[in-house]
Amino acid sequence: MSCYHWNAPNLIMKNQMVITRKYPTIKAQFMAGIELGVLSKNCKNFGICRITPISQVRAVRPVEKKRKGCNCQCRHSCKGIVTLLDNELVEIHFLRSSIGRASFKKYFLSGHFLIEEDFFYIDEIEAAVQFGIAKGAYPVQLVDGLVKVTCPTLQIPTSDGQPLTERPISI
Repeated sequence: MSCYHWNAPNLIMKNQMVITRKYPTIKAQFMAGIELGVLSKNCKNFGICRITPISQVRAVRPVEKKRKGCNCQCRHSCKGIVTLLDNELVEIHFLRSSIGRASFKKYFLSGHFLIEEDFFYIDEIEAAVQFGIAKGAYPVQLVDGLVKVTCPTLQIPTSDGQPLTERPISI
């Protein structure tokens, strides 16, 4: 006799064999202002220049001109929800309404989000929130007013060659 668990979304019964789905664990999630471009090229080209948690910025509006007080060419900024999953994936849900027309055309319209140089994020306040994204082309999904990009994480290098998350603690 087969038993089906209708109220258990993580179990699937198939020929009396139980298949469990592994859902990723959210390690960190925050709203952020995201500057698009490559930091080493004065925020020109393709990639992520900077991610700033929204609590650290007053407001992020679509910007398609040079910001005052910035030494680089930050011309493309938007808001997004950054999610670190199991320290293996980074999902960025860019808010479509915060992306200017020129920025959307340049960075997302091709169907791939291009990152020309590895990007590393280390939260200065919350040391546990750190990740890297390798250079590459990542598929873009348009979902309910969001532009979703999912990237595998990259270990953050240090001067001593060990990833930051595996460094011994010195007392």
